[in-house]
Amino acid sequence: MGTPSRKKLREIIARLENLKEKLDTGEAIILLKAVNLFYLTGKDLGTAIITQDENVLWLKDLYIEHYSDFYLDENYPFSVRNYDKEDIKRFIEKSKIRILWIENLNLTTIDNLKKMLPGNIKITQSSIVENMRIKKSKYEISILKKSCKLAKKAMNKCKELLCSRNSGLREIELAAEIEAFLRKNGSEEPPFGIGSIISANKNSADIHAKPGNRKIPKRGSILVDIGAKIQGYYSDMTRTFLLGNIKKKSLRDMIDSVKNLELEVIDMIYPGILAKEVHEFVQREIEKISGRQFYHSTGHGVGLEIHERPNLGPDSNDILDEGMVFTVEPGVYIPRKFGIRFEDTVLLTRNKCRILTK
Repeated sequence: MGTPSRKKLREIIARLENLKEKLDTGEAIILLKAVNLFYLTGKDLGTAIITQDENVLWLKDLYIEHYSDFYLDENYPFSVRNYDKEDIKRFIEKSKIRILWIENLNLTTIDNLKKMLPGNIKITQSSIVENMRIKKSKYEISILKKSCKLAKKAMNKCKELLCSRNSGLREIELAAEIEAFLRKNGSEEPPFGIGSIISANKNSADIHAKPGNRKIPKRGSILVDIGAKIQGYYSDMTRTFLLGNIKKKSLRDMIDSVKNLELEVIDMIYPGILAKEVHEFVQREIEKISGRQFYHSTGHGVGLEIHERPNLGPDSNDILDEGMVFTVEPGVYIPRKFGIRFEDTVLLTRNKCRILTK
């Protein structure tokens, strides 16, 4: 049931070595979050503890048996054990762990963890794994490219449907067609796990509008925000399409302005620029274009989560650097009239951004 590829095993081992370099003697990290377990163990199951000397993964015997080709592979870098709280406690005591790093968990989970552990262990919250995930390896980039390629194909399919079947087509029907296309072509989830954002004319002024039973009008505009998920990695892109023969020059000009702004922002980003600076530039430009404020962040990291670091928002402390994958998505929203957004997933290389959803 799924022997790990050599590439995937090498990637997991490299990540573990990187993590261990950040641990001092007597320190360990416990992994409970599914996304971080996937990143460091290859699947989103179980409880793992990593020290300088050992990597142990506790799983229900069901999963050890079901995925035996994966977990019992001779090169798999974890010692795999049946899940047992007492065994976890004994391991921590035997390993003489003084400081246990934990993820940013809810208070109930932290309290339950404290009850299970010896009282002399210091528990410290850390974003150490999230900080590792912020830069993507060549292995990850190759998967992200596949995810972005599928998202782009789905957007082309959407454009085709709008041209050929717009008459009488409802937003929810368009969403169903696009999501079925994505799944049939390999996406592991509907866009973002919860489905597409598809909204026409005044409905698109709602930034996160859900597709409804409303018929797509013959004239106006429609905002389509979709993405795929391949081998655990997401993609994200948005387009705003004109519908029919638009006489309103103001709407056409606004769409062109936002589209051009997105490309301008992508061109201005370089390794070392503050994410906050990028957002502040977009905010100023959106106010010039529309006379209104910019209502959301300029972008967000994309990877094993659809929203992760870096954060291209007003309060961000992130510095954009080579190997980061994130979105750029300026938008204008006029209540009861329309919303316009253009968004691409980009990879920051040595000196510029490369659009992955182009």
